[in-house]
This record gives sequence, C-alpha cells and structure tokens, in this order.
Amino acid sequence: MAALATQGIDRGAILQASRQTANGLLQWHISVRPDGARLFDGCLPTLIQWGDVHPTHSMPASGVVLQDLQIYHPQADALSTAYQSIGLAHVNVHAGAPQITARLQTPRGLIEIHS
Repeated sequence: MAALATQGIDRGAILQASRQTANGLLQWHISVRPDGARLFDGCLPTLIQWGDVHPTHSMPASGVVLQDLQIYHPQADALSTAYQSIGLAHVNVHAGAPQITARLQTPRGLIEIHS
C-alpha cells in the first residue's frame, strides 16, 4: 500500500475480514476503496494479505495451472511500475486497450481466457 501511495495510487483503506469455513477460520486484510473503484480499469489487483491460514492449504488439487498472464492497458508504464512495487514484476504489461489474458493448462488442455 505504501509503495503504491508513493506513485499516487490510492488503494483505499485496509480492512480486516474473516469467515468460518468447514476447515477453520480464514482471516485476511484487504484493500478497499470507499468508492469501490477498480483501478487501471480493473487491471490493478485488490491487495489481500492472508492470516496464518491460506485458503489454498485445504483445497484439493484442481489440475489447473496458470501458464501465463498478460496485462494490457493504455497506461502500461505506470501499471508496470505498480506491479513491480507489489511484487508482480514477472507479470507482462503491454500498451493497449484494458484487458487481462490468462493461459491455463487444464486437464482438458491449454485454454486462454480474457477479461
């Protein structure tokens, strides 16, 4: 949040949240803007910091693996800098109309989905 703020990006307040599941209590902190805005046309993710238990710890293997993630946005340089500051330097950001493209290896083969 602090790194984004130095770039003039306001992710909003950090809220504490939790919910009970069959496998125990999940707790997390999440960034939420009061206006609900999805920054960079939805291409900048909401920030979540999980507590002691991550939800994937109790999920069965799905057989789906993220192969590649491509982000497109008219402000590609600013978005790329934001990604780097939140630890997503490996995500490719390109100039173009706002879009997220994910390539997933599934039990039925490789698929591509677009936002």
